[in-house]
Amino acid sequence: MPPPTKLERSEASRALLEERLRRRAAAATEARLPRRPAAGPVPASFGQERLWFLDRFAPGSPAYNISRAFALGGPLDAAALARSVAEVVHRHEVLRTTFAEAGGRPLQVIAAPPDVVAALPEIDLRALPAGARGGEAARLREEEARRPFDLERGPLLRLALVRLAGEERELFLTLHHVVADGGSMGLLFGELNRLYGAFASGASGGASPLADLPAQYADFAVGWRERLRGDHLDRLLAYWRAPPRRSSCPPTGRAAGAASVPAAAIPSTCRHP
Repeated sequence: MPPPTKLERSEASRALLEERLRRRAAAATEARLPRRPAAGPVPASFGQERLWFLDRFAPGSPAYNISRAFALGGPLDAAALARSVAEVVHRHEVLRTTFAEAGGRPLQVIAAPPDVVAALPEIDLRALPAGARGGEAARLREEEARRPFDLERGPLLRLALVRLAGEERELFLTLHHVVADGGSMGLLFGELNRLYGAFASGASGGASPLADLPAQYADFAVGWRERLRGDHLDRLLAYWRAPPRRSSCPPTGRAAGAASVPAAAIPSTCRHP
């Protein structure tokens, strides 16, 4: 057997480094954020509670929908893509979470992973004239982005394929902000990319190439609420409930024609670099 090439050694070293960094990050996360108890209600995080309240205030609003469309070209293994989506949903409890009300406050309701991998819905536009397909795809994108979510019934994640030509497709992905944010999208599509590559090629032997997560978002919600209570919470609330104090500092900006304040007259604690 010939010795490994420089490129092969470099790739092996990178894979080893990535695995070491992943294990170190997982250990640090587990130390900072212990798993929540297996039984008992799961409160919403503070951010989720705020978004839940806004949804109750304006039900059916698409203001907090996060929608992306990605162009796909070349042969597509639709079964591998559907399985990749199912694996991401299985990995991340928050993607199968809905919200129930108890005592006027939201609770997270985490569904079990589905037993069956469902095919992704596909809208076929090939029957339309070629010049009309792009406009129809744009209309469908806008329609999907504005379609509201039901936070109580879910699901709070939607995907669909739009077929424009033989091997030309768009993938629509829409989530509610209560289960994701902008930073989550990069993580989500990074995992989908790795899973699809493994499942479509069969390189992983049918198993997920991704390591188990050290914690879930619900663990963060429980842990953060545990931290923000008692004396610590009282001190934070006291700061915001206290009457505002008048500042002795002059305003940093001035209207046209207003007299300027000499620098020597400004207290040193008020000066800006």
